[in-house]
Amino acid sequence: MINYNDALYIIFDRVGFLYTDRISKLKMKMEACLNCELDKCCMLVTSPANRFYFSNFYSSSGAVLIFKERSYLILDSRYFAAAKNLASGLDIVCTKDLLGTVTNFVRKENVHSLLLENDFVTLNLANKLKESIKECNCIIDKRDILTPVISKMRSIKSQSELENIKKSQYITKKVFYHALKIIKPGLTEILIATELEFFAKKLGAKYAAFDFIVASGENSAIPHSNVSERKIQKNDVILIDIGVNFGGYMSDMSRTVFLGEISSQQKEVYNLVLRAQELAISSIKSGVKCADIDNIVRSFIDSTKYKGLFLHSTGHGVGLNIHEKPFISSKNDDVLEEGMVVTVEPGIYIQDKFGIRIEDMLLVTKYGCENLTHTPKDSIVL
Repeated sequence: MINYNDALYIIFDRVGFLYTDRISKLKMKMEACLNCELDKCCMLVTSPANRFYFSNFYSSSGAVLIFKERSYLILDSRYFAAAKNLASGLDIVCTKDLLGTVTNFVRKENVHSLLLENDFVTLNLANKLKESIKECNCIIDKRDILTPVISKMRSIKSQSELENIKKSQYITKKVFYHALKIIKPGLTEILIATELEFFAKKLGAKYAAFDFIVASGENSAIPHSNVSERKIQKNDVILIDIGVNFGGYMSDMSRTVFLGEISSQQKEVYNLVLRAQELAISSIKSGVKCADIDNIVRSFIDSTKYKGLFLHSTGHGVGLNIHEKPFISSKNDDVLEEGMVVTVEPGIYIQDKFGIRIEDMLLVTKYGCENLTHTPKDSIVL
C-alpha cells in the first residue's frame, strides 16, 4: 500500500492479453506520431468508451494513465471491488483524488508532457491538470494526436468485438419482430418505443443504444424524430430506428413499415431508397473512400424527382459508441478497411407527408462486405 496525499493506492497486476495488446499498440502508434521516446510523455484517457476499450471495465468516472512501462486504471472506491474482478491488462489504483494521483505518477515517472483526449476533456479539467502537473515540470501537450489514434484503432474490430456486435444486432432483430406484433392503430409512438426497450432488456440488452425512434405519419419525414404522443393511425408510414448495447457494443437498424394500404408514391419511394442502399452495399469493400460511398447514394437519389430529399449522411461506424469512425459522408476521404463495421442508411423525407429509411450494419471485408442485419427488406404492410 502506498499513500500519496490521502490517496489510497491498491495495485493488482492483471493478465489480460487483449487489453495489454491494445495498450502496446497504442504506445507504438504514439511513438511514431510523437517522433520521440515515449518515456518523455504519458497519456491520460478519460472518456468512458476508451477507458472500457483499454481496461474491459466500465465506470461513470475514472481514467487510464499510460506510461511507457506501466499503465494504470484509476478509480474511486465505488468501483474498486468490481474492477479487481473484471478489469484486465492494467494496474488498478483506488484513490479519492484523481488530480493528485495523476500528478504523483507524473512526478514518479519523471515525464515532461501529458497527452489528453482533446475532443472529450473539459476546459475546466484541462486547466486543473495544467496547474497540478506544473510543479512536476510537466506540461500538457496541446496537439490533437491521442484521440485520432485511438479512434482509428477502435474502428478495426477484433473477433471478440464482432461477436458482441453480432449478438447486439441479433437482439435488435428480435425487437423489430416484436414491434411488428404490437403496432396497431390507437397506440402512441412513445408507448411502442417504451415497450420495445423493455423487450430488448428482457432479451439481454444492457440498454438501448440510443432513444428508439418510432415515427409515424408525417413524423416519419423527420430523420431523427423524437417519439411523441401521436397515435398510430390506419394507413400510416412508420419508421422504426432501433439498436441496443450488448457487452458494451452497439447495434443499429432502421426499417420502414406500412399500416394498412401502401400508396403508389410510398411504394415508389421505398423502392428508390432500397435501390440506393443496394448500390452502396455493393460498392463497400476495403480500400474504398467513404465519400465515394456517400456520393453513389446521393447521386442516385438526386437523379430522381426526389432530389435534395436525402437529408443526412449515408452512414457511420458502430462499436463502443453508436456513432464513431469511419463516417460515410461526402466530406470524409477516409478509406474503408477490413474489420470496420459501418451502417448504410439512405432515406428520402417528404416534409409533412412521410419519410422512408432503410438501414443495415455491415462488416467491411477485403473484397466486399458481410451484412450483419438479417432482417427482410421487402416492404412490410401490417
